[in-house]
Amino acid sequence: MKKNFVFFIVFVLFFFVSCGGGSSKKEDKTDTGDTVSDEDTVDTDTTDTEPAEDPDSDDPDTTPESNDDDADTTPEPKPDDDSQQYCGAVFNGTSSFAILPYNAEKTLLLYPAQWTIEVWFMQTDIHDSNGTPLVAMQNDGNETLYTLTGISNIGGDVTFLAGGLKLESGAASVSVRGADQYLYDWHHIAFVNNGSALTIFIDGVLKKTKEYEGPVATLSNSDLWIGTLSTVVGSDHVEVTDYFEGVIDQIRFSNSARYSADFEPVVMTVDADTVALWDFNGNTDDSSSNALNLTGTDITYTTECR
Repeated sequence: MKKNFVFFIVFVLFFFVSCGGGSSKKEDKTDTGDTVSDEDTVDTDTTDTEPAEDPDSDDPDTTPESNDDDADTTPEPKPDDDSQQYCGAVFNGTSSFAILPYNAEKTLLLYPAQWTIEVWFMQTDIHDSNGTPLVAMQNDGNETLYTLTGISNIGGDVTFLAGGLKLESGAASVSVRGADQYLYDWHHIAFVNNGSALTIFIDGVLKKTKEYEGPVATLSNSDLWIGTLSTVVGSDHVEVTDYFEGVIDQIRFSNSARYSADFEPVVMTVDADTVALWDFNGNTDDSSSNALNLTGTDITYTTECR
């Protein structure tokens, strides 16, 4: 009886394991097979590698790389001319100058009945003795027909901006005192000869007028000098030379008395009255049709201008 009971218990356990236990194990397998996250992970990896096998030109990941390659191989465009790089000439105060040697064409600058000399400049130091030159018409005997000086210390503590003109008998000049206030900044100066008077305008403001009488002197073999001036002192002909120190942006020479009252200075351009316009945009060429090009010595150029 005991053996039969044991056999019955074993039989029941076997039956339970074969039916109930198998069903539970089958359900575990189903849960494992239905785990979608595992299959998505595999699909996602495959999707990430598809562009490498089939590149798409619209793919934002590949387009910038193509543009970068083009930028590396294509050189930057160069400026068409010097005017896109420079805007003024630097004069060092010791050896920098420009000259237009005497020639038949340059007579345009010699004896007009009226004229205006204009300069945009920034002076950085004062040179004394005979005046710090901006523009001068001077012959080979160091006689000066006309001159426009920058800020000069003549006579101790007195500073001047001055313009002068040689007459057949004597000379005429006009000057502005206290000119040192104009150092280290950009200014426009206009020196006007209307045929009977000389006038200086600073930044468009009329500062001084001086009338003169008598015909203008005639000088032969005169050269136009920018940034330097030489004079003969006394009977021993000691030559004294001054140099302008600073930056010159523009110089314009006109065959008319452009200004008679206060005005607003602007960037100078070529018009019907222009004889020469030097912009100093990387060279000393004349922008007018007269092509009165200067020859520069020890001049450098800057992109930092007014």
